[in-house]
Amino acid sequence: MHALTLIDVANSFTCQAAILLRVRAALPKSHTHDYWLACRNRHLCWMESLAEHKNNIRDHNVSSRQHYWFEIVPTLQEILLCEVLTRCVAHQACLLQEQQIDTDFAPLAQFAFSTHIEARNRCLNLIVFGTGLPTGYARQLNRLRKFCEIVSDQLLAGMQGLLSGEQFAFEPEATSRARQKLFCSGVNDNLIRFHCASLSSWFLRQTGLDIDYRKANPVRLDAVADAVAGLLPAETFDSFGLPLTNSFCKLQLFNDQDVAPGASFGKFSSPLDILSTWARHEATEFSDKRF
Repeated sequence: MHALTLIDVANSFTCQAAILLRVRAALPKSHTHDYWLACRNRHLCWMESLAEHKNNIRDHNVSSRQHYWFEIVPTLQEILLCEVLTRCVAHQACLLQEQQIDTDFAPLAQFAFSTHIEARNRCLNLIVFGTGLPTGYARQLNRLRKFCEIVSDQLLAGMQGLLSGEQFAFEPEATSRARQKLFCSGVNDNLIRFHCASLSSWFLRQTGLDIDYRKANPVRLDAVADAVAGLLPAETFDSFGLPLTNSFCKLQLFNDQDVAPGASFGKFSSPLDILSTWARHEATEFSDKRF
C-alpha cells in the first residue's frame, strides 16, 4: 500500500466518526492494540531510515548524497501523508474519552500521535538543514506538507469538536469556523461525505505531480490501515455490511419505539433481519417432522 491510500482511509474514518458517537459502542480491544502496535513498528522503521540517511549524507561526497536523497524521499513523503490519518484517529479517540464511550483507546492514540510528531519534526529538520538536498525535492516536500496540513484540518472539521479545544489542528481557528459551517444545521451525512470526497479530489489535483509513487514501508502501512478498519465496531454497520448513516439511526430509533410487543422487526428493519427471522421460523416449524 502507498501512503497516499491512507488519505482515503482518513476520509472514510471521518465519515463514520459521528456514527461511532451515536451508537456509543466501545472499540474492539484487539484492534486498538493492533493500531498501537502497527504505529509503533512503523515509527521504528522511520527512525531507523532517517538516522541512516543522516549518517550517509554526512559521511559521503556530493554525488553520493544525491543518491541517498533520492532513496529517502518516499519515506519523507510517507511521514507527511500518514500524519493526516494519525491526527483524525487521535481526535476521535479523545471524543470517545470525553463522552465516556471508550476511555482505553485515547492513551494509545495519543502515543501514536506523539511519536508521529517526533518523526515529522525529524523529517522537517532534514528538509531545512539536510546537507545536499536538491532544490526540487525541497520544493516538492514543502508543497506536500502544506497540502497535507490543509486536508488534515478540513477532515477534523468534519468531526465533532472537543470540549478541551482543538488539539490536533494546525490552524485551530480556521478548523472551528469550517466545522461551524458543516454542522450549522446538525449532522448531515451527505454533506460530510461530499466534503470528504471533494477533499480527496482536490488533494490529488494539487499534489499529483509531486508524489513519489515508490513505496517505502508498504507492509507497515497495510497493518495500520487494517487496524483502523478494525476500529469500527459491528454496531456501525447494517446487516448487509454497509456503514450506517445518522439518518438511518434516527429512523431506527423511531422504528424501535413503534415495534409492537412480541414483534421481532419493524418497517425500518434491515431486510436481512427480516429474512433471518423467517429462516428461524421455518427451522422451528420443521424441527419435529421426520421427513
